[in-house]
Amino acid sequence: MENGKKNPPYGLVLLVLCNTVLFFGIYCYFVMRNGVGWLFWAYFAVLLGFGMTYVLYNYAFSRDKATFETLPHEWSVEEKTRYLNDRDEHKRRSRWMLTVIFPLCLTFFFDLIYLYFGDLLYSAVKAVLEAFGA
Repeated sequence: MENGKKNPPYGLVLLVLCNTVLFFGIYCYFVMRNGVGWLFWAYFAVLLGFGMTYVLYNYAFSRDKATFETLPHEWSVEEKTRYLNDRDEHKRRSRWMLTVIFPLCLTFFFDLIYLYFGDLLYSAVKAVLEAFGA
């Protein structure tokens, strides 16, 4: 790739989109349509659990800004390299958790939009459909 840019992980993006559709579809059917209130708390618990695990596993991102030059001068080259490789390995291993965290965040975001703007959106869609004779 030119200019040192990496290709986006299309498989990961597709998985996040599919999970978003799946999670939001289940949420809409059970919570919004049938009033199954405990599912909201189950989603919230899963989101909280995965979010906290992701943050703690990555050491609360305290190592993100570390570079070879900013690490202690007393450390050997091998220790610095091991530290930076360990940080990158933790990020790589925890990336799969984002395929659950992002869809759940989007599900709650869509629910929030529906709660505050649902009637307005319904009226707008109904007016557009009536304008086109549907």
